[in-house]
Amino acid sequence: MSLNLRSYTIQYALTMLALVGLGFVAERFDFQLPPGITIWLPAMVAAQNIAMKHGQTTGTPLEKGVAWKLAWPLTGCALAVQAAYLVVLTTIYAVRGFDVWNFLLFVGGPALFVILLITVGLLYLTNRFFLGLGVRAGIKAFEKQRQSK
Repeated sequence: MSLNLRSYTIQYALTMLALVGLGFVAERFDFQLPPGITIWLPAMVAAQNIAMKHGQTTGTPLEKGVAWKLAWPLTGCALAVQAAYLVVLTTIYAVRGFDVWNFLLFVGGPALFVILLITVGLLYLTNRFFLGLGVRAGIKAFEKQRQSK
């Protein structure tokens, strides 16, 4: 299976931006989206979509161990999008007068590093799991399409 990292990144970013927008709208009605939804849900959607395309076009499952290898580049793309979002969000907070550096110093480097490691690990596992689900769903669609002909 070859990955379309550009497609994954675009899907991830658009899903994340839609969730951020939804979060702003939800706040108007005194409702909050679950924490972390802008990290996990885009990974689920994007990984499943690109894997589903593979399943629909080839009709074959992934070879053993391939999904584990393919999840790393997807995780890198997701982290790049999250890093860009973090820069924008930090800038907005700084412009609004929030002392971002004091907050980061309060939390501390080791704690931030642990948070980063947990995020990378969970993103990797999310991508891996939804790659498999997407391929299986694509194969089902491929079989259904083949039977209808």
